[in-house]
Amino acid sequence: MTLPDFVVLGAARAATTSLHYWLEQHPSITMSSIKEPNFFAFDHGVRPSAPRFDAEAIAVKSVADRTAYEALFAHARPGDRIGEASPLYLYVREAPDEIARLLGRPPLVAVLRNPIDRAYSHWLHINRQPAEQAIPGFRAACEAEIAAGPVYTPYASGTHVLRLGRYDEQLDRYAARFGAAALLVLDYAAVTVDPQSALDRICDHIGVPRAPFDTGVQYNRSGVAGGRMAAGFAGAIRGAQPRAKALLPAPVVRRLGRLRAAYDRPRAAPSVPADLRARLVEWYAPSVRRLVDDGWIGPQQWPEFA
Repeated sequence: MTLPDFVVLGAARAATTSLHYWLEQHPSITMSSIKEPNFFAFDHGVRPSAPRFDAEAIAVKSVADRTAYEALFAHARPGDRIGEASPLYLYVREAPDEIARLLGRPPLVAVLRNPIDRAYSHWLHINRQPAEQAIPGFRAACEAEIAAGPVYTPYASGTHVLRLGRYDEQLDRYAARFGAAALLVLDYAAVTVDPQSALDRICDHIGVPRAPFDTGVQYNRSGVAGGRMAAGFAGAIRGAQPRAKALLPAPVVRRLGRLRAAYDRPRAAPSVPADLRARLVEWYAPSVRRLVDDGWIGPQQWPEFA
């Protein structure tokens, strides 16, 4: 039986793709042969009330079968620490129990990003728009979600870009199930500015020696539509990836991911206007206060909330 020894939980749009590709460089770490298998976001028949996947792209690219999931780690070397990264896990309510049922109490890694920046990056990622449409579109999405209230739609990613940033309740579920010591919580800014230090902390947490990593490529960047040719090629790969993960051999899928990273170079998006940021600061403030009170983040980590 080959199953993960550690899990990178998310958050979405918080460098989990980069962590996957960086960690697999380590001589004593094996990452799943495809990134983001989403295995523990499925029901697996344990609770009939568990959610179903109603977003086709997520369902197609995910691995729900136990045998197929274990095959993702068949290339592991003897003695390796085995891991996977699926950013849905932090948000999906059933994931902690599914992880515990199969893996026991593994080391867990979460990366938290300023929730406003995370939400905007998420919206840009699923709605690659020209620059002039980015802010009106994001504003409309935020207003619609705020008006909808606390609806839980984990598999319809276009409808919950704000809710994924309510990290306090998400971390509460994992701390209650595994204990706070099982969770290594990193800051997205630290991961992107000084990735080697963040990777050193992950190595310590999962029990492997520290090692140098090549972090020159950051994966899955967000922004507005870039040059037509590069954007078209990257978009074709991006659109094909969910079905490719289900149909093609894992090494081919891995190469597609790296190729997409090379060509997917979106242009910098316009900044979120001050009035919209102020509205979102107010909306997220109770969640951020709880994160600070519980010691998950420092009081000045996201200064606009201080």
